Amino acid sequence: YHSGGFYRDSKNDPRALLSAGRWSLDGDRLANFLADSLRPAAEEAAGKALKLGFAKVALYEQGAELPPHRDQILNEVSITLVLRSSEGGAGGPRWPLVLWRPPTNSSNRGRINVTLHAPVGKGIVFRGRDFLHSRPCCLPVGEHSLVLLSHYVQADFPEFK
Repeated sequence: YHSGGFYRDSKNDPRALLSAGRWSLDGDRLANFLADSLRPAAEEAAGKALKLGFAKVALYEQGAELPPHRDQILNEVSITLVLRSSEGGAGGPRWPLVLWRPPTNSSNRGRINVTLHAPVGKGIVFRGRDFLHSRPCCLPVGEHSLVLLSHYVQADFPEFK
């Protein structure tokens, strides 16, 4: 766990398995404030009361990747808010968030993926624990994206003490 500033995720860091090549900022007060203001959208998607589990600011630069993964099982809903992006970054269709639909039978034939992107100032609300999701590898030269990643849990989820 890092506190107090941006840190670079690395493939050599076992805590950064899902985010190689990005800069991250955890527990930032402004990020938590913004994420809390997005809570009503998360609650509408979940159909129940939620609270912020955690928020992270992530800066993706050239070579950054987001391999296929699911969010932590406790996360009911996730929101990716695009704060800043070059044309080829998360704010445009060239580096979308891909949600992998689960197969409907024992084969992957006919499996359709959903690609999503949001312009700067907009976000994507989804159930990150229910869908395998990723971004295409890798962010090209000269491209960047700054996003707020907000993850929400049930309102009655116990606080860590």
